This record gives sequence, C-alpha cells and structure tokens, in this order.
Amino acid sequence: MKRLSVANMSSGIDRYYQARETGSRVPKPAVKLHPIFKAIIDRLVEKRPEGWTTVGLHLLNAVGFDEQKAVATRMKQLRADVRRKFREADHVNSLLVKPGAARKAPIVFYMFAEAHRPERKANMRRLADQAFAESAADDCVIIGRSIDRWDVGFDTLLLARRD
Repeated sequence: MKRLSVANMSSGIDRYYQARETGSRVPKPAVKLHPIFKAIIDRLVEKRPEGWTTVGLHLLNAVGFDEQKAVATRMKQLRADVRRKFREADHVNSLLVKPGAARKAPIVFYMFAEAHRPERKANMRRLADQAFAESAADDCVIIGRSIDRWDVGFDTLLLARRD
C-alpha cells in the first residue's frame, strides 16, 4: 500500500479556521498572485465564461508565484514584439507555459493587435493544436490578450479539450 503524508501544507488554512472557532477575526488565506495573473482570475470571476472554474484551476496549477513573475516579464516583452512586428505574417505572438507534470494543462498566452482581432479564434485553435502536440494533457487553455487593451485581464478565452 502506498501512503501519502501531507505535512504543514494546510497550516495557513488550519490557523484561519482555528482562529475563527475562537472568535478571532483574521484575514482569509489567499494565493499569492502576480498582478497580471490576478487580473486574469478577476476577469474570469467577473465574466464567468463557460468552463471558467476549470480555466482558473489550470492557470493556478500551472506556475507558482516566482514563475508567474517570469511569465509576466515574458508577456510584456511579447506584447512589445507583437506591437512592432504584427504586420509580418510569421511574427511570434504566443507564449507556451508547460507545467512540470505531463498531464497538467498547458497555458498559452496569445497576443494580438486589433487589426488581427477577426482571426483571433482561428489562431487560438491553431495554438491549441500545437500545444496538444507537445503535451499529454487532456485540456489546454489559450488566453488571448489585445496588445492595445492591456488593462483587461484577457479578451478571448479558449478551453480546448483533446478529441
């Protein structure tokens, strides 16, 4: 028989509920998120598109806080690259995040200029196919962001499922 022992992983939650039982007011523990990831989660909660909870779980399971910072830096660089090169047919417009575990859903951040808005859904489906080719996961999340609407967590979302 295999056993799994999880020690101290829930200590923050345990302290929260123990404090509540004694009548103390303490802040609820929360996941530490980079502002770009928080904006995506906040928009998911606000818009509640089909599959939004699954998308949120995949996003939160993909990378930890330190990796979020690196992804956010790369997303800003990608945004600048797309802004400069979006008129070129073969410009790079996406960032693939492959979580450590083979079965976890890959996340693709897709940046597009407003001039390419009409093609975004077809491009996102193509990016999902490419991510599935490199992954054993059953799901893939594509997060589309307009380079001109950076204040919005995402513009278009695709939760793709392997056929």
